[in-house]
Amino acid sequence: MSQNDQPYTSPTDVSMHSLPPSYESVTQAPVKLTYVEFWPQCVTPMEKLMRAQFETFDVLVQKANDWLSCHPTFSIYNCETTEKKIAKLEDLISQTLVFQPELHVALYIKGLRLWIYENINRTATSEPIQLGYVDFVPQCLNPGEKHSIFESLPVLYERINNILLNRPLEGKIHTIDTVNIKIGKAFWKENIQHVGQINSRQSSWYDEYQTYTLKITRLFYICGAAFPELIGSVDFLPEQTREAGWFSYGKFAPFSELMQQASNWIKNSNGLHIKNIHTLDTLFQHSSGKALDPQMTFDERFETGIRVLYLRVSYTTQAPNMPWNPPPPPPIISCKTFVPVVGSTIDGCCYNMPIFENMVETVERIIAWFNASGVRVLFAETDYVTKPALLYDRSKPAHKAKSYDLTMSTSGEWYFSSDSNGRTTGPYRSSLVYIIRVYLDGIYQEPHPDLLPPVPYVEMNECCTIL
Repeated sequence: MSQNDQPYTSPTDVSMHSLPPSYESVTQAPVKLTYVEFWPQCVTPMEKLMRAQFETFDVLVQKANDWLSCHPTFSIYNCETTEKKIAKLEDLISQTLVFQPELHVALYIKGLRLWIYENINRTATSEPIQLGYVDFVPQCLNPGEKHSIFESLPVLYERINNILLNRPLEGKIHTIDTVNIKIGKAFWKENIQHVGQINSRQSSWYDEYQTYTLKITRLFYICGAAFPELIGSVDFLPEQTREAGWFSYGKFAPFSELMQQASNWIKNSNGLHIKNIHTLDTLFQHSSGKALDPQMTFDERFETGIRVLYLRVSYTTQAPNMPWNPPPPPPIISCKTFVPVVGSTIDGCCYNMPIFENMVETVERIIAWFNASGVRVLFAETDYVTKPALLYDRSKPAHKAKSYDLTMSTSGEWYFSSDSNGRTTGPYRSSLVYIIRVYLDGIYQEPHPDLLPPVPYVEMNECCTIL
């Protein structure tokens, strides 16, 4: 067994994975939504970032079970395979919601985030929830060839359901997660292309401009008696309302339209248990003429393309000739997006990155919002935007926060620029700001501002003068 595969056995660092420290100061009622997250530790801390190795994803699930054993009063809304891009090892333990490119190296790190709540029906003596998970990786149909072809999503689901019928999981499926694994071109050709297989337990990947992206299906389940059930999903794609040009992105229908389509579908989804709602993305190359196809599990992409979001609703259904618990009435779903507040000085020129509130501070605001609104949570997820300027507006008074208008298309994670002579330079990594999207049962009303924490005043510094 290699150092990277050593099992996690020590409970001494469970206390590190605590709830946001001041959530009790936000509310005295049982907390309706918070999180606990687990990131892989670097097992080669003396190595440079490019050669660093990290704990595998199964270690994170074991750490989560250790935490759940110590906190039996909490239940789980959903399990999220979350992602963080880092430029140095210190970023891994940071609570920042911003990625700022440094030097020429960056890694994608896969972590585990549990979106949880304090369950009034559970006590300190309740049997703690324990999680299991299983990965299903699309099979390569032509290993060793230059242009890889992988089985489509319907074929993958058919294979998964045949396995679940013959060998049901030791528990009930809790979350169906589609995980994007982005693999750099160089690593792909050296380590994967000839065999057509990846290690889905791997938690770190080198960030490159040209990537091969594989969407795997990860099933999280609550450990218990075997429970035969089948899985499925339905995707909602934004309609393209304006063609892309050479100097402009295409325009797509707003996220609210997808939410309305999904809500209408769920209302008519009799006999299904909804197990996740989350956004996925694809890179749209307008010059290729290819239509958006969510049934593909593999694509080769240039990260300077147009990033288009779509919505996936995943569910379980009855296995043939098996008893089935009637699902709850389908909810009317809505969505609330939370962005980190600009919490410090913004330079009025030079396009400097503002300083945003961190994850803990943002979740404290979310907790206050839910206590004031009273709506019920279904699922939560983390996403990112590649243009932080979308989150604030220099043209308005600095102390007024800009509302985030979610669009279905934006630039990719890399970009090109031009020098003073008009020559193209790059590609360069974009800055990222992570946001939180919560799916709700029912339509909500925005709470009165007096019921929410105050938004900090942001001072604009005019750092340059044009003569």
